[in-house]
Amino acid sequence: MKEVTLLDPSDLDRLYGHVDPANRPDAVDELKTMYEQLEQLPGQQYRDLLNDVSRSKHMLDDNHTELLNAIDHFENNPDTWLVNEENRMQNALLEFARNLHNYLAMCLSLRDHTYRMKEKLDRDDLDDQYSAKMAELDLIPLASFIIDLRIYMQHRRIPVVTGRTSTHVISDAPTERTAKILFDKTELVGWEEWKDQSHEVLNDLDDEFQIRSVIEDYHEILSEFYEWLFNYISELYADEIEERDELIIEMAEKQEELYPGLNEDFLDDEQTK
Repeated sequence: MKEVTLLDPSDLDRLYGHVDPANRPDAVDELKTMYEQLEQLPGQQYRDLLNDVSRSKHMLDDNHTELLNAIDHFENNPDTWLVNEENRMQNALLEFARNLHNYLAMCLSLRDHTYRMKEKLDRDDLDDQYSAKMAELDLIPLASFIIDLRIYMQHRRIPVVTGRTSTHVISDAPTERTAKILFDKTELVGWEEWKDQSHEVLNDLDDEFQIRSVIEDYHEILSEFYEWLFNYISELYADEIEERDELIIEMAEKQEELYPGLNEDFLDDEQTK
């Protein structure tokens, strides 16, 4: 369903509170009643829970893009990070660390918001399918590592990363320069709080490693997981959500009596289904 603009009772009171009740359009009171009905529908509660988690996932996607942009900025500009530009290199590495911190923090927020949704729904079949899908996608080790790395950055220290540039001289070819952001695994494994699943990821990393491949693998699998989760919950509560959506359409049509065009695109889209 496309996005719809709904006027809640406080909006209607603000717009029509000064109007004599005898002169108010019938649609005002009808919309207030419909809004009260909407708030009581189970489908609205389920949709609100899904929307909360969806917003968190969208924010994580934005943080993911910003993090990759920070990595690209460093890796794609090796000529910039010369010895006499050390301050610029350090600033670029700090910008990378800031974006990594934001991404990892949002990973934890998304996890906690998802747990809240599951607790609210309180269904054994959902819990079973949730765990089975995590195992099927082999998401558990990566998710454990990402959350532990967030805890490490939040409560221990910002990991020291090294910016390394290399120059490759090939005869009869242009000089080739590369730049990498490297983590020191020795520093990380010295922390005693890593979970067993996190060690599965750590053990596969080189002594000096680039975090990008880990982040990209995790985010790709996580996106597949959440696409499944949203579809699965929507199917579990299809009847309740359909009832909610039908009332939303009625409310949008009623609002058109007061504000023609407010939901014109939304209603046009519904009519073409």
